[in-house]
Amino acid sequence: MVKKFTELEKTILMATFITAENVVKYVRKDEILLKFPRRQRKMIQLYFDRLVRDGYITKHPVGDKYRLTEKGLKMVKKLLTGGATLWRL
Repeated sequence: MVKKFTELEKTILMATFITAENVVKYVRKDEILLKFPRRQRKMIQLYFDRLVRDGYITKHPVGDKYRLTEKGLKMVKKLLTGGATLWRL
């Protein structure tokens, strides 16, 4: 079954990718959360934890650092090549 991503989940994946600047670098969760408005950070944390649980983002064994998994990277590549869908025909 294919997972349906919300726009917020897509944005979190993109923010993680952009913040890390490469695929192997781990970044702190705080750095990713700072990319979003303060009023949304509680919801962002919930969706972020869901992406970790689903295997799109992985946690470093030591500390509070994260990076994309291969599964997450495939989704980011799909988002980058597909672009935004503004409407459906």
